[in-house]
Amino acid sequence: MTNSFKVKLGEGGFGAVYKGELLSGGPVAVKILNESKGNGEDFINEVASISRTSHVNVVTLVGFCLEGRKKALIYEFMPNGSLDKFIYKKGLETTASLSWDNFWQIAIGIARGLEYLHRGCNTRILHFDIKPHNILLDENFCPKISDFGLAKLCPRKGSIISMSDPRGTIGYVAPEVWNRNFGGVSHKSDVYSYGMMLLEMVGGRNNINAEASHTSEIYFPDWIYKRLEQGGDLRPNGVMATEENEIVKRMTVVGLWCVQTFPKDRPAMTRVVDMLEGKMNSLDIPQNLFFLLPLEYLCVFTLHLYSNTCLTRTSHINVVTLLGFYLECHMRALIYEFMPNGSLEKFIYTKEPETLRPLSCLKISDFGLAKLCPRNESVISMSDARRTMGYVAPETWSRHLGGVSHKSDVYNYGMIDTQTKKEAGFEANTS
Repeated sequence: MTNSFKVKLGEGGFGAVYKGELLSGGPVAVKILNESKGNGEDFINEVASISRTSHVNVVTLVGFCLEGRKKALIYEFMPNGSLDKFIYKKGLETTASLSWDNFWQIAIGIARGLEYLHRGCNTRILHFDIKPHNILLDENFCPKISDFGLAKLCPRKGSIISMSDPRGTIGYVAPEVWNRNFGGVSHKSDVYSYGMMLLEMVGGRNNINAEASHTSEIYFPDWIYKRLEQGGDLRPNGVMATEENEIVKRMTVVGLWCVQTFPKDRPAMTRVVDMLEGKMNSLDIPQNLFFLLPLEYLCVFTLHLYSNTCLTRTSHINVVTLLGFYLECHMRALIYEFMPNGSLEKFIYTKEPETLRPLSCLKISDFGLAKLCPRNESVISMSDARRTMGYVAPETWSRHLGGVSHKSDVYNYGMIDTQTKKEAGFEANTS
C-alpha cells in the first residue's frame, strides 16, 4: 500500500505518516504509530473517537490495521498538507500563499468541525490537541481536523471532565488543563487551543517566542492585544485592502475572546462561528485582561524535570511557586509565577547605583540540583560535586573537610550575603 514507505508526508508525536494507495487506486495517508507510546491508548483513542464522526471538516478514517504491537491508521489523503506550513512559511518558497479570505474560510471550517465534535455527535469529543499541525487541507483548502490521539469522549450533558494528567502541546494548552484553580477541564479547553491557533494565523508566527526578552513578547495574546490596541499592523510585512483588514481584525478579536484565562469567559464554538461570520461592528473587544490576570505572570522555562519533584513539596512566601509542568517525549517545561524584578544578581553587580530599585519579597528558585533527604539524617551521600564555582562549600569538593549536609547551603548563603553587603562583582569571590 505504501510502496515500502517511500513517500513520507510528515511526523508527529505519535508516529510517522506516509502516502499510500488503495487497491482501487485512491490515494491515502497511512499513519504508523510508535510502539513506545503507552499501551496503545493513542490508537484506541483515535479509532474510538474518529469512527464516531462524519463531517466535512473532520478527516475521514478509511481503515486501520492492528497486528501484534504494530498499529496503523489509514486516512483520506490531503494533498495540501497541514495548515502550519501556510502560517509560518519558514523558508518554503515553493509553498503557495493563501489570501486572507482563504484564512477566514479555513478558520470558519475548523470552528464548524469543533462545533460538530462538541455538539453534533451522540458522544461529545474533546480533541485536546488543536494546533495548525493537526489541521489538514484538501485540494480546495477545505480544513479537516485530524490526530485524535489525545482525544477524550464524554457524555453530551457533562460539561466538566476528570483528567489524571495534563495533555496537549505547549503553547496551545488551556490554563485549566495545567492548573484546576483556573476552572474545570471541558470543551472550553479546545476553544482556548483554537483561539491560540487563530491568533497565529493572524500574526503569521508561532505563539512561542523562546528568544523574546520580555514576558509580553513570550505570551503571544498579549503581543497581539497590544498591536490591536495601538492600531499597529498585525502583519507588518503585508499590505492589506480595507476588506482584508476587517477580516484580520475580526479573526483577532474572536481569537482574543477564545483565549480568555478562565473557561467561563470563553465562547462556545457555536458562538465562535457566529462571531466569525458576523459584522465587525457587532464584536466587542475584550478588556485588557492580560495585564490583570495571573496568566500574564507566567514564565515557561525548559529545565530539568527534577525541579518539579522538590518544588511540589514546598509552600512558602520566600520560595518561588510552581504552577504547573509539562512532559512530552524529550520536551520538558516548568511554569512558575513571574518575578517582575528579575534575579538578585543584577542589583548586586550593577555599576550604576541609580538603576537600583527597592526590592520586594525575595524567592528561592531553580531546584534542578536539589536533593531530598529524611529530616532525621544530617549527612547525605553524593556521587558527584554540584553547585556553581565560587559558591560551593568546601566539603562538597572534598569529604576530608566534613560531610555534605544542610550546612553546605549555609555556606552558599554566606557567600551571597557577603556579596550583597559589599556590592562586589563575582571576580571578588573567586580571586
